[in-house]
Parts: sequence; structure tokens; C-alpha cells
Amino acid sequence: MKALMRVTLKQVAEKSGLSISTVSHILSGSGSSYNEATRKRIVEIADKMGYIPNKSARAMRTGRSGSIALIMSNDLGRSAIFQQMITGICDELEAHGYHLMLSMLPDKKLTDKEVLPHIMKHCMVDGVLIAYYNNVPKAFEELLRSNGIPNIWLNRKARFDSVYSDDKGAITGVVEQLAADGHKRIAFSEFTGVVSGNSASLDIRYRTFIKQAEKYSISHTRWGREEYVPREERVALCREYLSAKKRPTAVIGFSPSNAYPVLYASAQLGLRVPEDLSLITFSDETANINGVEVASLIIPFREMGIGSVKMLLKKIKQGNKQLPSLKLPLHYSEGHTL
Repeated sequence: MKALMRVTLKQVAEKSGLSISTVSHILSGSGSSYNEATRKRIVEIADKMGYIPNKSARAMRTGRSGSIALIMSNDLGRSAIFQQMITGICDELEAHGYHLMLSMLPDKKLTDKEVLPHIMKHCMVDGVLIAYYNNVPKAFEELLRSNGIPNIWLNRKARFDSVYSDDKGAITGVVEQLAADGHKRIAFSEFTGVVSGNSASLDIRYRTFIKQAEKYSISHTRWGREEYVPREERVALCREYLSAKKRPTAVIGFSPSNAYPVLYASAQLGLRVPEDLSLITFSDETANINGVEVASLIIPFREMGIGSVKMLLKKIKQGNKQLPSLKLPLHYSEGHTL
């Protein structure tokens, strides 16, 4: 059986009637100076001919591979990636002719002196995005620095090289508004046990909530336990809280799964929402349960993904120069519960 011959850049150029350098610029994603019709024609010709870019040759020629790695911990309590975030990352990478490689590793490998250099050199990536939020090993951060690896952190509050959501600003605004509406007792519902030191961003939400409540002389409570509360127990627990003589008149949910039980329990007790009880939650989209839209603070995950790629490509281009972090505001979805 005759082996298939690889289509070359020269052949694509000959077919299009353009120079090799022009075709190379367009197919590498750096041909923004050419008009859209030309770019589209070149891409279509290359696709029909079955042209596959030679990644190794490109890397040797330009010093860049055209790929980046997304690094995560395999411990879901420390690392997470959301659909809208990954969509933003992939869309922005595609716009620049880059590709994504996912690497999910245990802490033992993240802190191994051989693993990161292997990812950069042998897997041929130009930089890394890091979706690692909680209890980050210091040895991992030191390896990034000592190896000079261009990197951007996702949703981790830091002064430099990070893209994160303004949780502090969001909670500050919510408590301020609830205070202006006359609420004197507010609860923070969190049934996953993470605000006790295991999650940096979520700890920020809770600490800011307490600080703002005290600023406006609002009585504040936390609903939940130090340990994880099973989902089947949450509605009963909320009924217990809402049956108290001096129950809260507003609840801020850590996430939809921490807000929905409040809504169910209030219905079982005959409390009207929002007349008797106001409810708002953090979410990655407008929270909706049985047609009731819960007022939501929308975390800008897509913008976070796009912004992280733009920052990383800038770092790669500028020789790994440190960049100021990007803080993104949360979007407010009014809903029916405030």
C-alpha cells in the first residue's frame, strides 16, 4: 500500500498563487494584515488539500509551538474548570491560531522538578494557564519562577499574572443594597463546608459579608456546618433556620445549590419570596428553579477565559514580563427574589 504524502506549505502556496511567506503567515494565525477574503481562500484551499501544519518545524522556525497547557490539580477540592471558562479559552486561542493541551496532575507531580520542564519541552507548549485555586503548593509556584515558564492564574486573587472575579466588590454591593432596603438580619448559606479555610475566593465572600454586615449594624449568621451537609438534609436545615423567632429577612447563597434549599424551605413554611424573604446567589448563569429566577451574581467565567489567554499570549510575546492582574466585575441578574 502506497504511503500518503504530506501536503507541504509550498504546495498550498502554488495552488493559491501566493508566496510561501503569505500563506505561512495566514495559516499560522498571524496574517491579520491580509484582507478577509484572502485569508478565507487560503484556509479553504489548505483544508481541501488536507494540509496539516508541521508543529515541530514551526517551533524550530519561530521558537514557538502554537500550543499552551491548562494545568489543573486532580483534587477537585483545589481545582476546577467551568464550561463557559473553557469556551472562552478555546475561542480566544483559536482566534490566535493556538491550541490547548490539558494536564491534570496530583500535587506530587505538580511539585516534581522534572514534570513542568517536560510539559514545556517535550509536549511543546509556549506557556501555561493554571486553574488551581486552593492551597497551592509553594513548591509549584517556585518551579514556575525558576524555570521561567510564562503563566497566568485563573480565578485566583493576586497582584500579578492572574484573572479573577471581584467577589469582594459583589458582596459589598449586595449587602449595601440590602441595608438600603431595610434588612436588619441577613444569613449567608453555605452547606459545602468550604468557607472554613479551604477555598480562598469563597473565604473572601464570607469575610466580606461579615465585615459589611457589621458596617451597617446588621445581624448576620452563617447557615451550614463546618463539614459538608448532604443535599437531602439541606431543606430540613433551612426550615429549622427559617422557623426561628428572629429569622433572617434576606439570604445570600454561596452558590445555587446553597440557595435552592432556602427557596424550597420558605415555600414549605408559607413564606413569600421576596415579600417575606429575599434571596440572592452567586452563579455561573441566572439561577432558575421551576420557573422562578433567583437573583444572581453572575461570575464572568467566559470573560475570565478570554482575558487569561490574552494576558498569556502577551507574556509570551514580551518574554515572560510580569503583568498586572485583571479583576473582572460580576454581572447582576435581577430575577424574582429580591
